[in-house]
Amino acid sequence: MVYFLLGVIVIIAIAMSIIVFKVKEIEKEKTKTTFVKKQNIGSINGYGNITKPKKKIDYKKNIERGKKFEEKVLKYYSELGYEVKENGKKRFQDKGIDIIATIHNKTTLIQCKDWETYKFGEKNFKEFIGSCEAYVNTNNLNKENMKYIFVASKNNITKQGMKFIIENRHLFEFKVIN
Repeated sequence: MVYFLLGVIVIIAIAMSIIVFKVKEIEKEKTKTTFVKKQNIGSINGYGNITKPKKKIDYKKNIERGKKFEEKVLKYYSELGYEVKENGKKRFQDKGIDIIATIHNKTTLIQCKDWETYKFGEKNFKEFIGSCEAYVNTNNLNKENMKYIFVASKNNITKQGMKFIIENRHLFEFKVIN
């Protein structure tokens, strides 16, 4: 009799485990896919299903954060004795150079990035170096008196990005100011 009751208890425990597992699996699936009325979203896949809705990006907030960070970096270099000029006021026309800082006849071209979640990669650094080279050539500047600094608010770099920084430290400097 004891063995019979023990067997029943084991079977009930296994059944409960399976039920709990299935419920969790169903809840996971519910969070992945949400069904909404077709007229509210237009046709995404013909049935109105949205899978993993994207996080809404507040562009205005991002622009404000970027401006504040540029001001912080501008102040930082100014306090170090640099004569600073804000190039980033032009926003998208700055061609990747936010600040131009000069000290002792040496000009530093600075890119400021205050990215919260994205990581910096090799592509970002190559674009920055290309922007600096274009600026030097367009303005007929002496490359010997130039320095390029990529300033970020966080040290969030991909492995490839870190490798690129190390291999190309003679071309530019990566600095974190937070």
